[in-house]
Amino acid sequence: SDGNGSLTSSIATLTLLPPPVITAFTQPAQQLAGYTNNVVLSVTANAPDQSQFPLGYQWQFNGTNISGATGSDYTFVAGGLAGGTYSVIVSNAAGSTNVNWSVHVLVPGSVWAWGANDYGQSDSPPGLTNVMSIAAGLWHTLALRDDGTLVAWGDDEFGQTDVPPGLSNVTAIACGFVHSLALRADGTLAAWGEAENGETNVPTYLTNVVAIAAGGTHNLAMQKTGTLTAWGSEIGPMPANLTNVTAIAAGADFDLALRADGIVLAWGANGSGQTNVPSGLTNVVAISAGAGHGLALKSDGTVVSWGGNSAGQANVPPGLSNVMAVAGGAFFSMALRNDGTVVTWGDNTLGQTNVQFGLSGVKTIAAGGAHALAALF
Repeated sequence: SDGNGSLTSSIATLTLLPPPVITAFTQPAQQLAGYTNNVVLSVTANAPDQSQFPLGYQWQFNGTNISGATGSDYTFVAGGLAGGTYSVIVSNAAGSTNVNWSVHVLVPGSVWAWGANDYGQSDSPPGLTNVMSIAAGLWHTLALRDDGTLVAWGDDEFGQTDVPPGLSNVTAIACGFVHSLALRADGTLAAWGEAENGETNVPTYLTNVVAIAAGGTHNLAMQKTGTLTAWGSEIGPMPANLTNVTAIAAGADFDLALRADGIVLAWGANGSGQTNVPSGLTNVVAISAGAGHGLALKSDGTVVSWGGNSAGQANVPPGLSNVMAVAGGAFFSMALRNDGTVVTWGDNTLGQTNVQFGLSGVKTIAAGGAHALAALF
């Protein structure tokens, strides 16, 4: 306008286009899948004027774009990756929104790990399957496959993950602080890793071994005759009443033995009361040793613990029952129940007791310095 009059322009309409809104998504939060099975993730989003301003999709794995994954659905092969954090970013001209979730594909025979991972000890190798047994050291991990071969990962400063070339026909494994031990089907042993205390110097006369255990810097082996042999760091004399032994376990500086009559015997260092087996403890069917605490599984499926308790590692959760296996870490404990689920307690500084919600189908467990392991059916 001016002093002579005014004119009105044509009308300009401004439409405020909001960013997309995710209205639904599907995810297999826990899925027991065959190694070659597909896993499908799907998202649904809404926004106005999609004909003029179409929605775009970008799927990510652990924060990295997945090449070609630009649709509302994303499909991947279960065995290609054991699991991780997936996200999808949905966008239009106005902006974007996203949703994140964890997908854990429980591939039979694979290993699930959590807790400390500063040396990659919780990074199960992609494609690892057919695992029948697992073991954990301070910062390294061993897995025994059903063909008798081993896979190792994590810290290798002392060669503890350098599996000897040609090692095969293995039936049992064990991890010390920074050394590894394997039992062959013919009753002979192989050891590798730190040797400063003689822990990898397997006695040449030792044959017909049926069970092994690795402590901090020592080892324990049981022969068919029931005879126990220890080597590495000296932890003290064995009890005189070690007869009819059915199982053995080794802690940082002490040992446990289970007799056929369900009685547990202990020897070695006792600074935390780790060799003070509770009076009246009977009907034990399995044992495990942490750094300085002991665990016993009774025939009724309950658990008893004793020794070091600085982080609550000896405080068995009230009501814990139907247990089929136990494992002691440095300052935490694990129990495997008959339904294939895992219970943990004790130190959680590095997430070692944070069992993934929904984890099931577990067949065996192991506890390391500050990482936990579960092998799946």
